[in-house]
Parts: sequence; structure tokens; C-alpha cells
Amino acid sequence: MARGEKMFKETPSTFRYYLRLLEEKGELRREKKEVNVKYEISAIHMKTQAERGPAILFENVKGYNIPVLVNVLSTRKRLAIALGLPENADYDTINNGIAKRIKERISPEVISSGPCKEVILNESELDLRKYPIPIMHEKDAGPYITGGFIVAKDPETGEQNLSYHRLLLKGRNRLGILMEPRHLWHIYKKADERGEPLNIAVVIGYHPVVGIAAATGLPLGENEYALAGALAKEPIQLVKAETSDLLVPADAEIVLEGVILPKEREIEGPYGEYTGYYGVPGMRPIVEIRKITQRKDPIYYTITARSAEMGYYFIAKTVGTFEKIKAAVPTFKRASFLQTFFFVISLKKEREGDGRRAILAALAANDSIKVCVAVDEDIDPRNPEEVLWAIATRCNPSKGIFIIPDVFGQSLDPSSEGEGPGRVWSILCIDATKPITRPFPEKAKIPSLEEIQRMKEQGLL
Repeated sequence: MARGEKMFKETPSTFRYYLRLLEEKGELRREKKEVNVKYEISAIHMKTQAERGPAILFENVKGYNIPVLVNVLSTRKRLAIALGLPENADYDTINNGIAKRIKERISPEVISSGPCKEVILNESELDLRKYPIPIMHEKDAGPYITGGFIVAKDPETGEQNLSYHRLLLKGRNRLGILMEPRHLWHIYKKADERGEPLNIAVVIGYHPVVGIAAATGLPLGENEYALAGALAKEPIQLVKAETSDLLVPADAEIVLEGVILPKEREIEGPYGEYTGYYGVPGMRPIVEIRKITQRKDPIYYTITARSAEMGYYFIAKTVGTFEKIKAAVPTFKRASFLQTFFFVISLKKEREGDGRRAILAALAANDSIKVCVAVDEDIDPRNPEEVLWAIATRCNPSKGIFIIPDVFGQSLDPSSEGEGPGRVWSILCIDATKPITRPFPEKAKIPSLEEIQRMKEQGLL
């Protein structure tokens, strides 16, 4: 090692450190029974998640010698552990902690090498088919890499970007990729128009804070690794890739280095997406893997579509949305995605129009909202029964409901229309807050048993 070069150190923001913490706290189970990558891993994952079970490390995967990890970030407790917060931290504590941390970015630390370089496979040696990539749904086009985020650089500005995209295994070193018209799509389009391949790295197995940063969708030019450092409260250790100047986490389990080929398209899809529907197949770009770096004993990490992990990885983006709402309506209380694309905002209404203003602020901050509902502070935005009751009894449809047509949204939503960058949806906005310019009936309440007991003790009953 040359003088002045920095070496890798295992810290709370490294992946294996986090996994050991989970295991020590009973939040990680090692499964020794043989499992199949076709359907079985994903079926067990979703059953375990529905039962609020632990993360699972499948150590005996039929036909493979690499274990598979699932269900890592699917509970509030495991999110709190990842952030170094008390295990019993409630959502408000977690959200407030994230909101405070993301304002003070911590730049990453580039080091000479790390565990992700323990084994290096050249193009002639590598074979993606040797990795236990699950087939999740009955009609999926094949095995899909879902737990890896992609690192790429804008060929004009040199700005690096992290983002998630599904990758279909097509052969020894080929993958199909779906890119929605967002950052990576814009970056690739520049290279594609020049007829140049775009260097990328697919990172599999990383600390949750890095995954959260990759899912946040920061503006191009902002450093996602610095956001991850802010969430971890320490610098993220990075190393330079072997085939490009891209930077990847030094402690990654597996890094696939390659290019998105220009002008080349093949059929990709269908795949059962987070919406609960199969995505429509289409002619899409091809990724060619040219080198793999990994640990000597790598763990393959996968995310099953519709897993609760999706919501937790988007937590920083959601908290950022909260901050934008609060800036517009200071009496904002809390908010939550009640369902895919369905966002509910709770606020203390002080002025007519506060509900609409909160809705518009949320829509400006988050492009994953198709239905946005504003409710009063006495309504829990995470309780569908209370939200529906508020809509049914506090919203005058002729005044409280409005639609914003033809907005670019999530192209994977089957109700959206058009193709590629022309695909749009309409947004349903519902102001279900009580009017403040006229009397409104008081919410009926039955005293709780505890309150009744206190009344008895005080001689009131």
C-alpha cells in the first residue's frame, strides 16, 4: 500500500456489520433447508414478511453455492437499527431523525481497496448464470436482479448517479434493463445518441443507508453517497471500479461492471412489478457485463416485488416530501402512503385552502403520488378506515375533489397512458378536511375503559 492510502475499516455503515447486528438481536434467521430459486425463495420471503418475521439467509440454494438474503429492511425495527436509533423508535422519531440528518451531508471516503475486490472475474471467466438470481412470479420472463442499484455517470457533466432498475438475465454476460424516463434514462440517452456504450456498475449487497440514498432520486449533481453518509452519521467508504472511474461501496458483496450498449434493443419483460401487475414487455436496451468483483464468500441479496422493503428504501424521499409539505403548511402533522400511489396528509387546518396547499406541495415533491388526500389532525393517515370515513363525511365532492390531468408519473402504473417519455396519468386530489368558516358537528366519542375507570375513581360515575 502506498503511503497515505486509506484502508477499509468495518464500521456501523458496512453491510456485514449490520447483518451481525440483526443476527445478535434475533432479526436474522439462517435457513439450512434446501430452497429453489424458482418461486420458492420469493414465496417464503413474502410469507415471512406477512408474519412480521426476520430477515432470512438461505444457506442451501439448490444448484448454487452462494447464499441468498431476503427481507432485510421490512420492519420499522430493522430500519431503526440501520440508522443507529433505538430499536423501539416510532415512525415520528425515525422521520424526524432522517429529516435532521439529511440536511448535513457527509462526503464519502475513497479508499484504495475493499472486500468487494477480494475476487476479480474477467469477461472470459464470468458467468451470471452461476448466481442464484430468483424467478419470482409465474409469468416472469426469467430470473431478475432486483436488489442491485446501478451506478452511472453523465457523459457530458461527469456527474455520478445511483438508481434502481430491474435487470433480466439473458445469458452468460447479458442482461435486459428497464429504464423509466428518469435520471439513468437521460444519461443513457446522451451516450446512445453518440453511439457510445455507457459504463455502469450494478451493486448487490450493501448497507441499507446506501440503498435508501440510491432510491431517493436526488437531483442530478447531488451526491447520493453523501446522503448515505448523512444517514449513517459517518463517511461511506468507496473504491474505484476496475473498468471505469465509477465509485462503488468498498464493502459490497458483488459488483457487476459493464456497459449499456448503444442502439441495441431486445425484448424485456414481463415481470411482476411492485404495482401488483405484470409489466408490459418491450424492446429495451441491453447490458453487457465485462468484469465482476466480489467477496470470497459473497451473499446474493434480492428484493421481492411488493415487498415492504420498497417503502423503507424510499423513506428519505418520503421524509423529504414531508419537509416540503411542512414548508407550505406549517401545521402539517404527518403523512403516509396508504397504498401504492395513494398518499394521505394529516394537518391542523387553520385557513381554508390549507388542505389544497398541502396536496399541491406533496405533488410537487413526489412523483409517485396519483391519489392525494388531505385529512384533519384527528385522522390517522395510516388507518384506511379512518381515511375513508373522513372522505365519506367531511368531503363535499363538488368542492373538495379535483383532478390534474395528463401529468408524467409512474410509467409502471397500468392505468397510465402513452409510451416512454409520453406516458402520463391523471392525479386525483381529495380535500377531506372540515370547513372552518362554518360550524361542523363534533366527532362522537365513547370513553375508553381506562377513562371510565378514572371517572369511577373520581366519583363521576
